[in-house]
Amino acid sequence: DLMMAVPDKLEESPPPNIHKVIVDKIKKTKTVEKKPKLPFGKTKEETVEYTEDQTRREKVYVDPTVEAYGYVQAGSLIASILPSQPGSSGKDIYGETIQPIVIPDPYFYHGENTVKNGHEIRAEATGIVRKGTNWCDVVPFTNHDWSIELSDDKATCMLRFVPGDPLLEIPAYDQIVEQITGLDYPMDTIMPEGEIMALIRESVDTRLPINNKPISDSQDAHFEILVTEDKLKATLNVRKGRGDGQPLILKDLGKAIKDSGLVLSDREQLKADINEYYKSADLELRDYVLAEGVPPKEGPEQAVYWSARFLDEKEYLDLKKEIEEQRDLIEKNEDGSSFPLDQIDELAYVEAEQRIVTMGQAQKGEPGRDVYGNPVEGLMGKSLEFVLADQVEQKDNIIITTRAGLLEKAVVDDVVHLRVRPRRDSRINVEISDDRMQAWLSIDPGEGSGAKLSEKKIRDGIESAGVTKGINNEVLDKAIEAVLSGEKVERIPFAQGTEPDLGGREQLEFLLQLASNAAVTIRDDGSADYRNKDNMTRVTKDQAIARITPPPKKPTPGFDVSGKEILPPGEQALNIQVSERIRQEEQEDHTVILYSTIDGELKYEKNAMDVLAVHTVQGNVDLNTGNIKFPGTVQVAGNVESGLYIMSNADIKIMGGVDRALLSAGGDILIQGGVKGGGKSLLRAKQNILASFIEQATVLAVQDIKIAKSCFRSNVKCNGKLMMGDSSTIVGGTVKVKHGLEVSNLGSERGIHTRVHFGQDYLVEDQVNVQEKEIKKIQLQIAEIDAEIQKAAKTQEKQRLAALANKKTKLIKLMQKRGVHLFNLKERFEQHFESQLIVSGSLHPGVILESHGREFEVNKEQKNVSISFDTEAGRIKIEEREKKDS
Repeated sequence: DLMMAVPDKLEESPPPNIHKVIVDKIKKTKTVEKKPKLPFGKTKEETVEYTEDQTRREKVYVDPTVEAYGYVQAGSLIASILPSQPGSSGKDIYGETIQPIVIPDPYFYHGENTVKNGHEIRAEATGIVRKGTNWCDVVPFTNHDWSIELSDDKATCMLRFVPGDPLLEIPAYDQIVEQITGLDYPMDTIMPEGEIMALIRESVDTRLPINNKPISDSQDAHFEILVTEDKLKATLNVRKGRGDGQPLILKDLGKAIKDSGLVLSDREQLKADINEYYKSADLELRDYVLAEGVPPKEGPEQAVYWSARFLDEKEYLDLKKEIEEQRDLIEKNEDGSSFPLDQIDELAYVEAEQRIVTMGQAQKGEPGRDVYGNPVEGLMGKSLEFVLADQVEQKDNIIITTRAGLLEKAVVDDVVHLRVRPRRDSRINVEISDDRMQAWLSIDPGEGSGAKLSEKKIRDGIESAGVTKGINNEVLDKAIEAVLSGEKVERIPFAQGTEPDLGGREQLEFLLQLASNAAVTIRDDGSADYRNKDNMTRVTKDQAIARITPPPKKPTPGFDVSGKEILPPGEQALNIQVSERIRQEEQEDHTVILYSTIDGELKYEKNAMDVLAVHTVQGNVDLNTGNIKFPGTVQVAGNVESGLYIMSNADIKIMGGVDRALLSAGGDILIQGGVKGGGKSLLRAKQNILASFIEQATVLAVQDIKIAKSCFRSNVKCNGKLMMGDSSTIVGGTVKVKHGLEVSNLGSERGIHTRVHFGQDYLVEDQVNVQEKEIKKIQLQIAEIDAEIQKAAKTQEKQRLAALANKKTKLIKLMQKRGVHLFNLKERFEQHFESQLIVSGSLHPGVILESHGREFEVNKEQKNVSISFDTEAGRIKIEEREKKDS
């Protein structure tokens, strides 16, 4: 549209207005003071001449014809001016000289809205550049610039319009609507089309721009803080200002919230939510929760304790049926103010002045907190409401009856109704002792219109109560006679059970040799053995322990008042208490054989028999206890003294220390103290070994070994991993570990030789050594046979020679077989296992490392290193570990 209007603009534009600037040199005079040459001389005045430049603009008359035109932006380069050059002469066809044409005005002039800087002419305004023969200028000509924007709070739609040339069309209203809807702003708040277009046309006419003029209808901002009546919730409603209305000022809103005194739920979240709302397109924020208090809790429901004994369901239904049968008579005598018979829920017989209800103290619940942080008093717990009718009264916190009779209870709309009718049925009560060996009878003949008892009902009631045997009929007849004459019978004993005859006692016979508990054991040669004592009766699984013989006299049973037979204790259970670790098997002759179900130690004290899986020594293992050999776990509360041993098929647990003793366990060995071996201690376990320290001992474990402090001049072998504690040390001796070790310091500053073998299965190595010894024995046997063969050959003993040759052949085959086995074992021993020696402190000189036949002796101290076997290079590798941050 802009370019199409350019010809029209050129047509209405005035001719070029060109001026040139002329600088004139003007001579002038001025008076100046001349300072004397001497300090005390007088100043003189002199008149001097000087030249001053004065500029003036002079109009240049040019040919106004526009030879070319274009469109430029302000600041664009229009042309570059080159200096004029004098022409050169030529010749005509006759050889005569032709003088060059002299241009009367060789200059190029720039007109309005252009500027010349050096040899460049640039546009000072955006518009149409016109070019004549020796001039150029710029006719301002721009398009309208406009946009629709939203205020910071997205509440007001604003128009920005910079007018362009009046020749150009202003934006259409549809274009404005398109931009507004593109901003997701509601059109129903925009001012009418005519008002908007009038604003734009006025801007074009006055040439005054429109800077962010609101085109939304006006509405003042508003906010309010609402607090519920119970002060447990405070909410915020906010409305943004729109158009020329008062805008929403967040600072004022923040001050109002702060001055409200509310304890805000989350101040930072509130700030974030308000900012998010302010930047959103939402005009309103409603029911935003500023603060929520803590509601007070209701106290516990008032406790109500019923002391009236209500009838069970059967009695209740029977009595309710009887009441229904007497409905006409009952309702006739009532005033109608009480509850109907149909609403009776429970019935109970009561006495006069009997407490039937006790009400606990009503209590308040936990207090709450309102939105201002003030406490809110807790609520009282619910109380049960009572309506008391005939012969029922409340005194303080209890409800009592004022006469004996039938208590009727009904619950109507959570309200408890109570009344007492003048009625008491005759009742029979049979009380039986806990052991059912005695029974007592109580009978109430009743009162008023209550049901009466007959002799048959009394006897049927006794039978239904379960009393069928041991009844004293004389006592019962007298009781029935008294009741039928209107007397009460209160708890008379009328039935007695019969105790069983216990008979004799069973006999116990042990089927194994019990420990003698002698202080010393006498050897076969008559010498005394103070270490191996007979103080423990060991049994194995399924071993027969003892025989129990039944008593010679057979017990006779008794009976209780219900007629149930009571077997004598001898018929029901043994007098001897037997644990679950002992199995009982009854024989054909009614004797009972006891068998152990586990390996362990037999204990028999005070008719109680048990097999213990754990042998416990409360003090030290010394000459008083002797050596211990036990199939289960052994626990020692003290120390293991020198020269003794403990052997267990399970675990060994020592709370103290070990002094030059032997420990052998099928499970773990745990020593809370340490081991002072003196070169004589041996510890071997099929699982793990744990100790505080080890000194001059041999330690063998199939799995792991854990030593807290130090290992000194000991031979240690484990097919797992050796783990030492913090600040730990291994000095001297030989250590063989399949899966490596972790220690603080390895070796000592004095260079004591300390050997460490790692990365191989050292149990296989033991088997290799065994096979090599056996092969050497066979080789010696073959050498001895060879010598005998030579002797037999000299004496020509053919039969003996044949026997020796046969024996030698068998030994050679056996040696070959063991040789093959030895070869396989050596191949297995050469297998490498992932193993690493971690030395977190110092690795000292004198330490000798070995793996797969490669040895490496440390000759200088190293710190914090990791040692492993490089299987590719076939050598031992020592690397520095990364230091941990302190």
